[in-house]
Amino acid sequence: MTAYLSLVLVLWTSLMVGFKGAPDTVPDPDIQAAVKQRLAMDGRIEPGGVEVRVEDGTVTLSGIVETLQEKLLADNLVVSTQGVKAVRNTIRVKPTPTKDDAIERAVEETLKTVPALKNKPLHVSVSQGVVTLKGSVEKQVHSLAAEKAAQTVPGVADVVNLIKVVGAPRPDREIERDLVFYLQSSSLVNLDDVDYRVTDGTVTLKGHIDNLSHKYAIASDVEKIHGVRSVDARGLTVKSSKGT
Repeated sequence: MTAYLSLVLVLWTSLMVGFKGAPDTVPDPDIQAAVKQRLAMDGRIEPGGVEVRVEDGTVTLSGIVETLQEKLLADNLVVSTQGVKAVRNTIRVKPTPTKDDAIERAVEETLKTVPALKNKPLHVSVSQGVVTLKGSVEKQVHSLAAEKAAQTVPGVADVVNLIKVVGAPRPDREIERDLVFYLQSSSLVNLDDVDYRVTDGTVTLKGHIDNLSHKYAIASDVEKIHGVRSVDARGLTVKSSKGT
């Protein structure tokens, strides 16, 4: 888990590779060049195995990589590149000779190393490298921790997270109060640009942000608010300078 946290820290603190200015002012060829440069400079992904196409600011990644972590890493590197409005990650993970039962045991052992998941009734099954997680936890962040931990295991091609969050519900009005405080104090979002709704612990966000990577950072922060069961940030889109 320590290795995974270090990976996340590197992703979010690394310097931006791209171009200054509003996202829609960056030509597609320049975005493509910046993405390829970023993948090559990182060193943790074989850049020759990843193909990059860009159309109207939407980056499509394809090709084959050795591990699921490489696929997820490529996605994270691209979303923080200036000018990118959306990402379609169609990269496939190269099949490994590791048997499913061996992967299953490795995932189970990895989950045991996560303090928040100790004594949690989680069930792991594996079919052709695809891990399915079932069980129940008290907080959404615990479900995500299990998913992220499983993704780090060698041989895992994908993770299907069916873990249920069954903790005692917190009133929506209390969650909304903490949500507003976060949105007001966050440097990643302008409260005037974002609409929000809290329904049965689910937070829905819509509006405009300056950079695609901010969507994932905001969603991650909101998921940590006590009582939040899930976050729907699909309605957050990168700002356009047209008409300004």
